[in-house]
Amino acid sequence: AAEIVTRVFGFEIAVAERVTLEYRQLVCDAADLNAERPAGNPAFIDRTALVRVSDLFISDCDPSNLVAAIASGACEPVDLDTPTPDEGYFKGVHAQPGHIAAGLPTERPELVESAVAGLSSNGSVLLTGPSGVGKSTAMWMAAYMTRNVTWFRVHRLAAADVEDVHRLAVGRRPTESAPVGFLIDGVGLGDIDAWDELVRRFAATPHVYLLGSARVEDTFGVTTL
Repeated sequence: AAEIVTRVFGFEIAVAERVTLEYRQLVCDAADLNAERPAGNPAFIDRTALVRVSDLFISDCDPSNLVAAIASGACEPVDLDTPTPDEGYFKGVHAQPGHIAAGLPTERPELVESAVAGLSSNGSVLLTGPSGVGKSTAMWMAAYMTRNVTWFRVHRLAAADVEDVHRLAVGRRPTESAPVGFLIDGVGLGDIDAWDELVRRFAATPHVYLLGSARVEDTFGVTTL
C-alpha cells in the first residue's frame, strides 16, 4: 500500500508508510459507522478524503523527521516476517529476526511474555545476562510477538543519533493502535549514555517502545535500570 501512495503522491517511502496508517484509520472509522447505518446510506471514502488526510498529515509533520535517522544509517525498519533458514544456527550463530520467523529457536514463553509486559507498563526493557544465554533471541521473539508495533532496528547507538531517532518516533505520530518501537541488540557496544537518553525521552512519548539486550558487565554505567 505504501508503494502505491508513493507512486500516486510522490512521497518518500517513510512518509508514505505513515500516510497509509492514516488511511487505515479512515477505513476503520468508516467500518464503525457502517455497523450502525442502513444499507442505503453507507459511509464511504473518496479521493478527496484521501488527499485531505495526506495534506493534513504533511502540514502537521515535517517529513524530514521521518527520514534523517534512516538516511544516516542509525536505524532501519525490521523485517520480522521473512524466514531465514540457517543450517549453522545451532552452531552458535548470533540470533537474527529471520531466525525467529523460521521457528529455529527454542521457545521461551515466560521470558518473552515478561518482556512484552514490561514494554506495556514501562515503555522500555533491557534484557541482560552473560554472553550466550539467549538475550538477543528473547529480544527478537518479543518483537515478533508484538508485530502490531512498527519496529526499527538501531544499528548505531551514539549520542549524536538520539535526536534523529527521537524525531523519527515522534514524526510517525504513534498511537495505541499504531505504536512505534526501537530494538538495540548489544546496548553495551554503543554509547550507554545514549540508551539512557532514549529511555528518558521515550518515557515522555506515549506509544513508543524501546527494547534492548546487553551483557551484564556492560550495564554498570546504565542509570535507567
